[in-house]
Amino acid sequence: SGLSALSSQISSPIHKAGSSSAVQAAPMVTLYAKSGCPFCEDARETLRAEHVTFHEVEVGGSTPEHERAREQLAELFGIPFAELTVPKVAIGGVLIASSEELRDLRATSALRELARRAGAIDPSVSSVVVRQPMPEACDAVCILHTGPTTTVWLDELHQRLVSLGATVRFLDVERLGPFDPASPSLNFGVVVNRVSDAVPPPLARFLSSVLSIFQMRNVPLINGAQSCLATSSKVVQHALFESQGLRTPRSMTVRCAADVEAAIPLMGEGTVLFKPNAGSFGKGIVKFDDRNALLEHGKRPSSYGNDGIALVQRFLAVQKTYRVFLLRNRVQCAVAVSIDEGQTSGQCMASAQKRRRVDGASAVESMEVEDDVQGACVRVLQAAQADVASIEYLVDPESGDRLYYDFNLLSTYPDAKAVGRDCWLELAAYILERSKRP
Repeated sequence: SGLSALSSQISSPIHKAGSSSAVQAAPMVTLYAKSGCPFCEDARETLRAEHVTFHEVEVGGSTPEHERAREQLAELFGIPFAELTVPKVAIGGVLIASSEELRDLRATSALRELARRAGAIDPSVSSVVVRQPMPEACDAVCILHTGPTTTVWLDELHQRLVSLGATVRFLDVERLGPFDPASPSLNFGVVVNRVSDAVPPPLARFLSSVLSIFQMRNVPLINGAQSCLATSSKVVQHALFESQGLRTPRSMTVRCAADVEAAIPLMGEGTVLFKPNAGSFGKGIVKFDDRNALLEHGKRPSSYGNDGIALVQRFLAVQKTYRVFLLRNRVQCAVAVSIDEGQTSGQCMASAQKRRRVDGASAVESMEVEDDVQGACVRVLQAAQADVASIEYLVDPESGDRLYYDFNLLSTYPDAKAVGRDCWLELAAYILERSKRP
């Protein structure tokens, strides 16, 4: 069966991606996933985009066989069972720990080479990766993105823009082919940046270049290059909040096991979080009560995410977190999100709205924003030079202080019925207001 493949993987020579050890070829690529997991779907899309032939093993079931499969998968990757997340991918003798790591490999063409060595590239498909040409100059709304255009954020915004009479062009920067940076055709009515702040560093630098080119051509930008600098790094976000007089959870920046060891006595007693610096949807965040376990986690290079940086942060057990949505230097709406027991971080709004509290009510509730919070959030938005964003904070249960911890350019809006307004329509109207179109 598919689950039995785990046993053979454990007994085979395995090396972590990025290891200096020689890669041991294997006749297949195996994706370990569970149904309904968005990160697993992202891994599938990444493999398919490179025409990699792969075998998928479902490890999310509730049977004893699936439970044993998860235990074996944790053993295979050398991580505690409680820290196991999916997807996981085995390509020949190389283990890939997450969808982000898979995308990192793809961004540097390493994924295709590993799959080729493993004999997992479909020979009937051309080795030439299909590229998207730069669209001709026009007065359309150009939305920069990566991956499918069917995500909630892109689909909702697209619908509202079309309803207002806009022409929309999607441009996948990951697939963008050769173009002349000096060409006058690099021109649109307005460019909307919807590229994830967690893309691999090479792609992030390319995106910054593309945005800078548009800016120098006086093309209106929604969330330009400067705002990306603030959101692509949790370390920078903490500094951004502090620069505007806001408090953040006690944190230490770390880049290796020695840093983690030095940070431990500085954090004092209590539970801490280990948070990759570049990440999304809370991916890779692990909670630790045991300092030895924290140190062991810090010894794994994959723990630090795609830029090699992480935060060790004080964990505060709260029942709710708060998210404020901003557009054009004003608050659009705000919600309080109930936290499940054992949850170490927030969720994207699309996922949070599907959850229910114990009493059956929605986990997401509309809330009023106090004047001082509104002013603080607007100052952060202005300092980051962002057009649209959301800011998350929690309240310290001991001191009652608000602690700000996340600044996000790409938040999915809450349902209009929940907050009493169509935030997507407001965003679409703002984009067209900024456009150069007649």
